[in-house]
Parts: sequence; C-alpha cells; structure tokens
Amino acid sequence: MTPDVTAAIIPEMSNACVRYNAAVSRIFRLLLDAASVLSMLLWVATVVLWVRSYRAPGPIGGFAVLGARYRLHSDRGRLTVGGPPAAPADQVAAATERLRGLHNGNIRWQAVHAFVSGKPMVDGLEPLPMGRSSQVHAWAWLMESAKDPALQAALLQILEDPDRFADAHIALVFSQGQAYTGGWDPPPGPTLVYNWGELRVRADADSPDEVSQWLRGRRGMTWSAEPAQLPAVRDLWCDRLFRPIVSAPYWLAAIFFAIAPFLWCRSRWRRAYRRRAGCCAACGYDLRATPDRCPECGAIPVPSGASVGARRGRVTS
Repeated sequence: MTPDVTAAIIPEMSNACVRYNAAVSRIFRLLLDAASVLSMLLWVATVVLWVRSYRAPGPIGGFAVLGARYRLHSDRGRLTVGGPPAAPADQVAAATERLRGLHNGNIRWQAVHAFVSGKPMVDGLEPLPMGRSSQVHAWAWLMESAKDPALQAALLQILEDPDRFADAHIALVFSQGQAYTGGWDPPPGPTLVYNWGELRVRADADSPDEVSQWLRGRRGMTWSAEPAQLPAVRDLWCDRLFRPIVSAPYWLAAIFFAIAPFLWCRSRWRRAYRRRAGCCAACGYDLRATPDRCPECGAIPVPSGASVGARRGRVTS
C-alpha cells in the first residue's frame, strides 16, 4: 500500500472511530436519562409507601407467579412479601382430593327467622355448606384440620374456581373461627342481595309478592353467589392466611432507587463543570489548544447559552 493511500485511509478511519465513540456516548446518556426518570418515580413511590406504612399499615396488593399468589404487606417502615402456607405438594394434593365435594351448588341457604308482632319474618340467611349427607364426614374432617397448612393451601387453590369459591369461603370462615356478620344490601326488593361474611348472594323474584311471601316464610328462593366477587374473596383469604417470606425496610429500597438519579445529577454537574473550565463536556479533554473541535472524541463545543439539544456532542464527517 502506497504512502498516499495510507495517508488518505487513516483520517477516514479516525473519523469513523470518533463518530462511533460519540454515538455510543449519546446512547449511554439516553439510557441513563431513562433509567434515572424511572428510578426517580420508584423512589417517590417508595417514600409514599414508607410514610403510609405508619399511617395505614396493611396489605397493598399482590401478584401471581407460576399459579401461586403472593401478597404485599406494608407495616411500620417495612415491606413484606408473603405467600400461601408452606406444605408438601403431595399433602396439598391429598387435601384437594378430600375437598372435591366443595361446590357452590352444594350450599343450602337457610332462612333465619325472627318474630315481629308475633309473626315469623325472615331476618337473614345462614349457609349450610356441603349440605349433602355424603359430605358430612368430609366437613367434620375439615373442621378438625382447620390449622393444617396443606388444607389451607388446598382451599386457597379452590378459591380460584368460580364454581367452587363460595363454598371454599364458607368452609374457611367456619374452620378458621372468623367472625362474620350479615345484612341486606340494599333492603329486600325485587332482587334480594344478602352479605354474609364478605360474601354476596342474591336471588331474583318475579314480583314483589314473591318477596313478601318469602319474608313471611311461605315460600323458598334460589340463592347464588355473584362470580364477580371472586378476586375480592380470594385476596381476603390470601391476606388472612398470609405467611411472610421476605421482608425489607423501605429505607434500603429508597437508597437503591436513588442511585440512578444521583448518577444523572452527577453527570450533568460534571459536564457543566467541564464546559466552564474550557474542557470537552463529553470526555473532559482540554480544548484550549483546539477550541473548535475535541481531538479526543470529536465533539464540537457549543456556546453556554445554546439549547439543551445543541449542547450534546456533535460530530462532523
């Protein structure tokens, strides 16, 4: 290769390297800016949850991984991740098999009567879970094994089934000894809606006369649980059977999320300092001998009053 050809190629290779380095630097700055904005938002959310953990402690949400549901609890400056009760898979499978009779269609809702002016009136509802006689033995076993982690894990899985969640909820209420209340919502009308232990059941009547006869105990009604409430009922029991897995203080998360914004601010300050000192804002090279262009990275200095976009390093071919 002749000296003339070599002399022509070397400047082109140098310019290509300069353009490459400037492009990589620009991409890095853009990624740092995006990460800084996201990290700042997460830092703000962390601080808000930190303050909230003292004023309103309790569950703040949840997520699912490989079919298992996990809950987030915030309490007195700490965030805790909890999951379902720990139990061997074979024991959970055995408990699930014994509970195969749980089904919303097996619930019999019994009217609770009160006497008003000497006449019986329906005052509320009481469920008779697993009402078929062939399931009485399974119900007795459920009551005796209420604190068994395998049973609790099996019931949590059943709560995912729209056709079985109501019966599983009732079984958990009774077996866990949870206090429950009942009430009409709204007052009895053409559509009867009753709240029992955070479970809404309803019955539709063709006429107000049918409702009146039922309230007087003269006829029956067909009740069913509303499927739309399944997520609320499921999350309710996920929180009640919450088993802490890992916990961390909010201050640790706040420090972690503050790293990227700190680096961003440091980078901006360093570039401004280099510009005031007469150095290249991109790489810090002394530009006193070459004020028109940085020989190190190829960036072209711009006046301090230029726009933000113009201040980013530019390269000429």
